[in-house]
Amino acid sequence: MEKQEIKLIPIEKIDPPGTDQRDMIDPIKIVELAESIREKGLINPILLRPQNGRYEIVAGHRRFLAHQHLQAKVVPAILKEMDDVEVILYRAIENLQRENLTPMEEARAYWLMKTRGGMNIQETCRQTGKHENTVRRFLRIYEWPEYAQDAIEKKGLSIRVAEVLMDIDDSDMRKYYINMGAENGITLKVAEMWVSDYKKSKQGALFQETGAEEGMNVVPESRPVYVTCQCCYGAVEIREAKQLVVCGKCLKELRSTKKSSS
Repeated sequence: MEKQEIKLIPIEKIDPPGTDQRDMIDPIKIVELAESIREKGLINPILLRPQNGRYEIVAGHRRFLAHQHLQAKVVPAILKEMDDVEVILYRAIENLQRENLTPMEEARAYWLMKTRGGMNIQETCRQTGKHENTVRRFLRIYEWPEYAQDAIEKKGLSIRVAEVLMDIDDSDMRKYYINMGAENGITLKVAEMWVSDYKKSKQGALFQETGAEEGMNVVPESRPVYVTCQCCYGAVEIREAKQLVVCGKCLKELRSTKKSSS
């Protein structure tokens, strides 16, 4: 196996990856990585490709940013001639091997392999070792509206819950339920109940518009959905519920105050 030579490249000659290729960067993680590099050094050099007298980052954007944070003059790197397709596929596959990969980063990697790398589903599965259903699932997620992607990426809504709520065919109602689900951390069972209630309400509205036959059971136009208040344990309609982030100790005090005042 050919040994790859590590070179020290001036940091001012290195260009970041293109805008559509960049990972979602957490500034706090960059600072943490920089401190690790300061203490232990850089374990894995970054990968660069020569570009018109400069160097483009193929892999190691976070490590590069960490060196910038440390105000380093040079960065240890391996140089490799690669065409655009090779770069895209390399980055996508490398990202998929990360332990802390987020759902949207995984979805984006498959999307890049398909649209920029020209790979079909079967080729993507062979390159990544992923099941076909997994690849198709994440490709669907990447086509979702931005609010749905943000609910997963930034608010912690589970993919399975989001998939259930995406079954709501009205775009405004779908956005409402997804945002509400993300804010309240709903379970899969609650999501399924919301979708079921929505479909029944829609069916009831249709009956009212077209006119139901005499004696036919008509589903009410709207059925309120309730959640449990975390302070008094009472039922509150989901549209009237408010979100309050408190620790366990403060929640107990709130409940204790509620009991003593009642």
